[in-house]
Amino acid sequence: MFLNLLETINLFLLHFNLHFPYFYGMKLFVIVLSSLCFSVISHAQRGKRNTPATNPNESLIELNQRVYQSAMALNDFLTAIHASHALIALNQENYRDTLANLYYFTNSPAQTIEILTPLLKSEEKEARMDLMWRSHYALNDFPGALKWLEKLPRTAETFAMIADCQVKLQREGEFQMTLNQFSSASEQLQNTRIYVPGEEKAIKAKSYIGHLVAYSLAMKNKHEEALQIYHSIIGDDPDFQIATENAKALQAILSSEKPE
Repeated sequence: MFLNLLETINLFLLHFNLHFPYFYGMKLFVIVLSSLCFSVISHAQRGKRNTPATNPNESLIELNQRVYQSAMALNDFLTAIHASHALIALNQENYRDTLANLYYFTNSPAQTIEILTPLLKSEEKEARMDLMWRSHYALNDFPGALKWLEKLPRTAETFAMIADCQVKLQREGEFQMTLNQFSSASEQLQNTRIYVPGEEKAIKAKSYIGHLVAYSLAMKNKHEEALQIYHSIIGDDPDFQIATENAKALQAILSSEKPE
């Protein structure tokens, strides 16, 4: 194409020179200029052919990773969620676990469960199972929470929350088995402080287990026995607000039951 263009220019200038000989210098200038343009364009096209093709997805991956990192630095979890979705669409599968965590921490446990379900079928990682029980518990799905809690190693927290779910589901036989296992655990584990639903401060695991025992007794109208346990708990763990409130409620019940 460029050779044809150059030939056309030369023919035009030849015709131009026959009629206007005084412009011969202009002819030489235009020839040199057109040759130079042809050389530059040809070199650019050869360079373009020699440049290796890049994957457009790589740029998109890098862009969304930068968006994700920036959003996390600002605690902008919603933007981080959008960036994670985009990265997953670009086959960055490692962001599925990240997305599950983001949904949980933005109070979206149902979405967390939806993401984790196929991941757990692929591999039952401890971190996934931990997030799964918390998500089910947040939805008051105690059977679902218990299913995943029982697969986890027995820590102070898992003991307490397994017992919690068993009491809520009124599984007395299972609850008694958990109590026996907990009583056989080390004193260090029993005294480990954990965060439990409804409490701002961490309390001892044995205090929460004791609360569950007292609560179960209270539900059977064994108010005096339950109150004694609560008094013992409060003496050992005075920051346990649930125990304090339940003790007051039981005291009021017992006072109303006394004959005048």
